[in-house]
Amino acid sequence: MQAHPQSNHRYKLDNEVFSVEIEPADQKHYRASHEIAVLGALTLARVSTNSAVISRKNEDYAELGHKRFSFLYIEDGDMVLSHRLGTGLMKTGDFTLMDNSHQRKMFVYERVVLFIVSVPYEALQRYLPVPEVVEAQIMTTPQPGQESAQVIFSPLLNMWDQLRQGSLREFAPAISERLLTSLAKLYSSQFPGLGTTAVRRVVEAKQIIEAQLSSPDLSVESIAASMRVSSRYLRALFRDSEKLSHYILRRRLEESANLLQNAAQQFTSITTIAFRCGFNSAAHFSRVFHKHFGVTPSGFRRRQLLAAESAAPATPTLRAPPVE
Repeated sequence: MQAHPQSNHRYKLDNEVFSVEIEPADQKHYRASHEIAVLGALTLARVSTNSAVISRKNEDYAELGHKRFSFLYIEDGDMVLSHRLGTGLMKTGDFTLMDNSHQRKMFVYERVVLFIVSVPYEALQRYLPVPEVVEAQIMTTPQPGQESAQVIFSPLLNMWDQLRQGSLREFAPAISERLLTSLAKLYSSQFPGLGTTAVRRVVEAKQIIEAQLSSPDLSVESIAASMRVSSRYLRALFRDSEKLSHYILRRRLEESANLLQNAAQQFTSITTIAFRCGFNSAAHFSRVFHKHFGVTPSGFRRRQLLAAESAAPATPTLRAPPVE
């Protein structure tokens, strides 16, 4: 695999586990490597990179059966992970589960070695019936008596050369079973209500929101109708967290911010972006955007695009980082 320059300060890397754009902090001394292995239905990767911002594209699925989730385990170093659900710092020994159908960004301070286990959605559901519930939860040092992430992932790392060479192919089902069972037990110990009906309903509501975010008709009532439950019951499901109406608005604002800072959308009008994100009034969009981000949509776009331009070097003397 090769990393290909996309502009005078970015690179692109595609393989069977991820498609990313890389913006090195120090282009002259940037170094990265990645290795891939297959373990039955699972695809594994070990990635090493020094300081950079890495943007991972979302995976599009024509059918749900092709959807994938990925466990991200920090083998060494640390990084900040940013995604649609928030931002968090991950350190050595931490891991998390991410839905590959959503884009994410990683900021590496100095260096990180990342171990990725990509799992088909349907296979993962046999161990975590509703994986969306624990998506993006950063799992750190467990309680006494619980198996640590290092104990769970170390066997795979120790047999990495054999995995890459395919010499353990016949043992793939047993190895995968042990890995996913151990991860499921760890999640269940920290999230006792994983399989409850209420949890499933919350996930279902959030999936409807993501699918219909661009529709101005999306509301608590329309979601309740789609789920065939009362709006009162639906609101009650969210009473211990963010109000559902607030969640819908926040997701619309976050999507609009993503479009405003996208250089490919810089000539798309702010009104068009507002409508694409489900707002039916440009004035209302401007007010709620300013309240949420503390800046107008136009000011936000200008600031983000200027920041991207200033990050580019004065002279484009780039070499593709060595990817082994």
